[in-house]
Amino acid sequence: MICGGLTLTMLSYFRDVETVRILINEQPVMDTPMLYRNNFKENIGHLVSIYMPNKDYSLLMEVQTAVSQKNYNNPWEIINEILNHQRAYYTYTRVAFPPNVTEEDILEVVVYNNCCVINMSENLMFSLTNVSQKQQRLFVYSIVNTLTKLDNISSVQFIVDGAVKEKISDIIYIETPIIKTLIYTFSKI
Repeated sequence: MICGGLTLTMLSYFRDVETVRILINEQPVMDTPMLYRNNFKENIGHLVSIYMPNKDYSLLMEVQTAVSQKNYNNPWEIINEILNHQRAYYTYTRVAFPPNVTEEDILEVVVYNNCCVINMSENLMFSLTNVSQKQQRLFVYSIVNTLTKLDNISSVQFIVDGAVKEKISDIIYIETPIIKTLIYTFSKI
């Protein structure tokens, strides 16, 4: 990682330099003696906005987080970022996903005609029934508001184990695609 940082910094600073060679005691530090920008392309980060519930679950807050350059427009990776972000300590936000939910509870994510279809497990659906209605809404709009910021997504459709369901806990209609809302949204952190 240090080699990548050094290489990218040097190649960005010195425009006419195309390769970097890093030696320790006259020995290359990596198997490849000459380092190119492309050697570390996957490690270059891209900032994306994700929406996370605030401390008291009263609204969503927009949080900037870094993802790899190749995944910045990938809805599956962005959902995983929301799920994994909740495990990291963050002062102003709380978890978006209900307890006992893992990456395996997101069965499939596909984009069709600018609509992101998220196939979630019955376990995730059941877990949503064990949290407050406000937390259920914030879960849904955390995902919807985050994904609709991506270039190719304007709405999100939730399905459960491959089947269209009418509602989550008789309060949130998921039978049709959902569009972004600003009702539950606060400012950037």
